[in-house]
Amino acid sequence: MKSIVAVLASAAIAATSYASVLPHRKSVCAGAKTVSNTSIAVGDKVVELVELSCGSAPVSKRQNINLFGDVCETECFTGDTAPATEDCQTIFNAIMSISSVTPTFQIAGDAEMVLTSGTCQFFFDNDEDTTGEFCWTSFAQTASAIGSACFSDGATEAVCFSNTEPFYDIFVTHS
Repeated sequence: MKSIVAVLASAAIAATSYASVLPHRKSVCAGAKTVSNTSIAVGDKVVELVELSCGSAPVSKRQNINLFGDVCETECFTGDTAPATEDCQTIFNAIMSISSVTPTFQIAGDAEMVLTSGTCQFFFDNDEDTTGEFCWTSFAQTASAIGSACFSDGATEAVCFSNTEPFYDIFVTHS
């Protein structure tokens, strides 16, 4: 009987340990509905930009938010395969191209935006309950910085959690 308990305890510890190294972000918010879907040409590659609504947050209030200087905590996760650097660079280039025309983007409260190219995805989650306006350049720079920091250490996913208001999350992960 003691050996069965030991085996079960070992299995539970192994499962918990394995779960802690799995990528944090593998799916979009529960019950997400597509708000918009756009293709962005970057040379001979295409970046898909999808905005998703994750709930029914009010959109009456608007904030103007510049991510430059905002504090976020970077966490690195391991699990599947890291995205290809060149695919993440394609997304970065697409965002920088957009920012030269439109420096900011608006995203509803409790919504997320997903940019995908090949094996790489950038996610931006607005965790507030109001629509916010965010800077494209700072989104691209933050995503690139956390991806570089995490992937160079062997992680497969990079996440930036804001720790001050407004609350948002940025993810860089395999598509």
